Amino acid sequence: MQLNCFPPKVTRTESQALFKGRMREFRHGKFMFETGFYVPFYLFKVEVKNGKTQTSNFLALDAVTGNLDLYSFEQELQDADFLLIESAQFPPTLLSEESAVSLLEEKVRRSVYAKGFFKISDLKITCTVIRQFYLPYWIGFYERKKQVNIEVLDAVRGQFEGTKLRELVMNWFQAEAATK
Repeated sequence: MQLNCFPPKVTRTESQALFKGRMREFRHGKFMFETGFYVPFYLFKVEVKNGKTQTSNFLALDAVTGNLDLYSFEQELQDADFLLIESAQFPPTLLSEESAVSLLEEKVRRSVYAKGFFKISDLKITCTVIRQFYLPYWIGFYERKKQVNIEVLDAVRGQFEGTKLRELVMNWFQAEAATK
């Protein structure tokens, strides 16, 4: 299937070098291979009005669980900012746009409250869906004592991801294996 994907900044060769690091192999076992994986996200224009202050941001929320870290963009993404990628390695979009809007509004509200509850005056948060797109990740597979372990590398930020994304990926691979 063709996916509208934000371009990776970390190449396959660079990801292999990161996955083959001594500490990674010591921790997870012998590196076997890596593959691409694409997670659907909704891009939103978020406007926050707090008293006389008004801000506007472009945030992306994952369209699978809504639990992954938010992505922030300095400007609205245009068609030219994306690549068409051919892949079958992506989880289904499970969140409706309406559910995603509600989750994002709550996350933004918590963020505003964390900056100072007593500074809030007539708070209004507006989240508008702009588009759906996919973010690329590299998945490294390791083997230790006949058990497979994975590491997930964000191909845009170049950072290793935590438990939430590893679980999402493992659940998808296990579900795929069960259907074959």
